[in-house]
Amino acid sequence: MIVSLNVERCRCKSIAEKIHSLFIPYRIDARIRKKNHISVLQMNYTAMRGRIRYRKLFPYMAGTKKVVLCDKDTDLSDSGVKRFENNDFCLTMITSFLRNMFSGNEHIVSGIKSAYYDPMGEHPETAEQLLDIFPDLTVVTDMPKYYEVFADNLLNEKGLVLTVSNDPEQLAQRDIAVTSCAIDRTMPLPSRCLVFSPQKPLISTKYTVLWDYSVKVPYKYLALLPDGIEDMYFLSALYTLAGVRSLARLIPASASDGNEIFTPERLIKSLCSVRKSA
Repeated sequence: MIVSLNVERCRCKSIAEKIHSLFIPYRIDARIRKKNHISVLQMNYTAMRGRIRYRKLFPYMAGTKKVVLCDKDTDLSDSGVKRFENNDFCLTMITSFLRNMFSGNEHIVSGIKSAYYDPMGEHPETAEQLLDIFPDLTVVTDMPKYYEVFADNLLNEKGLVLTVSNDPEQLAQRDIAVTSCAIDRTMPLPSRCLVFSPQKPLISTKYTVLWDYSVKVPYKYLALLPDGIEDMYFLSALYTLAGVRSLARLIPASASDGNEIFTPERLIKSLCSVRKSA
């Protein structure tokens, strides 16, 4: 079951409300929505006064792993509850977006130098998907041994050659790069490089990092969408926690760096412009 949590603080304005909060310091509203064989427990915790008593939520969450969908600003430290975070669906949407972007533009792909940055070697399946799009792909990882067997299998089973390196300098002179996690360190990517990441970068970069992808929740799942939860985040939960793998067929309409929106057409024009000036 998917669990969502919305936390609010209520400001007691009148004396009567302040007195009432002494006896009832919090309010919990919880309900389960079911549709298409999927259950979503939606919890709203309203704090009238004092600290948030997360353990009061535990009876509602009996039988779950105490992993919740919630706003990033919700402080869950020492609560016994963890925020749901997973990049699997977003990485799937990145490859879906890129595949759609270069469909019919194969003449551009042939000249593109691409890289996949997977420092912990946690998502080798994304490398295989990217290799189907970009013939010139280099994987840069801190764990090259994790990729050795994977690369050998690709060569033996599909005849695909995957270049793997632990040298960050291999990222230099790349036109497109995909990361498996948020960028948290300086990397030698050129300013012209288009970087696709599942999360907002944690540091400032000189290159464009696209991390926000426009994907709408299919109509049949809209009734399950909790208030205050972003579409992409909810879809990630459906994909990962509820096992709705059919969502992999979705295609983002655009990607954003948090400021500007980029359509596939706009990105193709940008790549062509860079190639002409090179």
